[in-house]
Amino acid sequence: MSKEEEEAPRPIEPIISKGAISYVRRGSEPPPSMPSYADTHEAWKSKGTGYKTKKVFDNFLTSDNYEDSLIFDMRFFSKVLIHIKEIGGTKAIKYKVLACLDPSIWEALKSDVVVSASGSAVETLSDAWNWVKIQVASNVSGQAGKINAFIEGKTP
Repeated sequence: MSKEEEEAPRPIEPIISKGAISYVRRGSEPPPSMPSYADTHEAWKSKGTGYKTKKVFDNFLTSDNYEDSLIFDMRFFSKVLIHIKEIGGTKAIKYKVLACLDPSIWEALKSDVVVSASGSAVETLSDAWNWVKIQVASNVSGQAGKINAFIEGKTP
């Protein structure tokens, strides 16, 4: 790289860290210890478009322990809809809805709600949380359910 290229200003790009958008010069890397919340930038880009839908579980097989979904950034949305569908047809599952203002402190808004085989559940949120996720597990030990789950944000 020539000296002019090294000294030329590089465009600013967003990076995602700790659930917040930070801006760095292209070519810089975020510190490896910071977790990535992949949908934060997409939510930021969708501001003003009215809605955003994210599939947070896709043909997911549950286990005996609760497992996290992808995290949904709801800072730009006044209402959030969560839809969970058991698609395996034979086993019930249970879920939790968690939300936070700070990604290191999650609050359980709903706990141990059971969805029957081939059943579905819908939850809505309108409080001013920053991020939301769901956790799912098998309702009966050793009997995995199969699910799809979506979280959708809507502006007023």
